[in-house]
Amino acid sequence: MNTSETPGRKIMFRRARPSRIAASIVGGAVIAVAVGISGLGRINTSLVPEQTLQTQTQVVMVPDTRLDQTGIVQDIVLSAFDTSSDKSGQLSMLNHIIAQHPDDPLAYHTRGVFFAGEGQYNKALADYTTAIDLNPQFAEAYLNRAHVYDLMGELGQACADYNQTLRLNPQLIEVYQYRGSVYYRLGEYRNAIDDLTIAIQHQPTNDSYVMRGLAYGKLNWDDAATSDFHQARHYQSSSNQDNFNRGTDYYWSGEYDKAIVSYSNAILADPNYAEAYNGRAYSYFFNDGNLSMALQDIAMAIALQPNNPSYYDSRCEFYLRSGEWSLGLEDCRTAQDMGWSFSTYMNALIMEAISQIHR
Repeated sequence: MNTSETPGRKIMFRRARPSRIAASIVGGAVIAVAVGISGLGRINTSLVPEQTLQTQTQVVMVPDTRLDQTGIVQDIVLSAFDTSSDKSGQLSMLNHIIAQHPDDPLAYHTRGVFFAGEGQYNKALADYTTAIDLNPQFAEAYLNRAHVYDLMGELGQACADYNQTLRLNPQLIEVYQYRGSVYYRLGEYRNAIDDLTIAIQHQPTNDSYVMRGLAYGKLNWDDAATSDFHQARHYQSSSNQDNFNRGTDYYWSGEYDKAIVSYSNAILADPNYAEAYNGRAYSYFFNDGNLSMALQDIAMAIALQPNNPSYYDSRCEFYLRSGEWSLGLEDCRTAQDMGWSFSTYMNALIMEAISQIHR
């Protein structure tokens, strides 16, 4: 896949019951102590330095606990809003808080958020699990742990934690969207549709409609799928380039199902977006080896831009990786005739194809 975009992981954090502001710096951005995707709510902006409000900062609230009442969380707040704070300093502070308050679940939960933001998923899981052991009613800890399991591809465990989150707090409607996405990737399309329908009834979003449309498509319910893709247009809140870039980020992170949703959003907004078809073709191919869907999308990209050799290179790769040697070589010759230079990897595939044909 030819792109200059770099991979990225996006951790969504859910807010808990409001009290004081508490946050920590992760990777140069303020990451909330408790997790949320459904909005930040109203905050007292007098508590936030002006320079923080001028940046793309995410701030949420945390519940009142013994830890918060000691005032130590306030130290995190002040340090969090100091963008000069380094990550090692933040971690040292969190370790110190846990040493002083080893029985407080919020302390472990906060450090878990830090580790998750740094991509240290095993450490995040350990801290979230400790928080849950200390407070089995801590719904946000289950939700955060589910997110990490989701990122790690442990879909069964993610689903179990999403289930427990809803048992503890049925009002967290966005969890239905998360769990619906997991069901989709597990191939449980009817369960995915049920969850996404609940999510749409309460909080309709572009992603929910697109994901449900994809699930309908898997069941060959084409009219329902078309209807959902049409409805999704009404909830697009970001630019089309953002949709494409987000799809590319997800692709390089190995989150192919999410990449498919983002590329689909880009295509919905612009049905002539050839590169989005190319990106979605790769996502289909590497998601579950779906050669048929990949070929449909790359054929559309070629139809839109028949003089773009990179798309013939893409289809060549799909064919060769699937053992369709002759078809792959035909596309390779077309790309080469257009002046395309193949990568070292593709040259190796081509040599393998020639070898297979002449056996």
